[in-house]
Amino acid sequence: MPKRNVPRPAAVYGIDIGENIFHVVALGSDGTVVQRVRFRRDTLLQFFQRAEPATVGMESCAGSQWIARKIQALGHKVRLIPAQFVKPLR
Repeated sequence: MPKRNVPRPAAVYGIDIGENIFHVVALGSDGTVVQRVRFRRDTLLQFFQRAEPATVGMESCAGSQWIARKIQALGHKVRLIPAQFVKPLR
């Protein structure tokens, strides 16, 4: 298993949802970036299966509902953010 796929301890994860690629940023309790990785859909769920329970935030869209349910079933607290409050291309 590649080292980058091993989740580091984090308080909050943010997911940028794309069509095929998902970018994940892990933040520590002090707000510093702990890890930045990108995954395909199948490996994204494997990553969160190995991660300690934390808060996961993502933009609310059609595809995020399914992913949110899957991640929540793994023990994480999922927060969906309305698109109007997400900064584009950041």
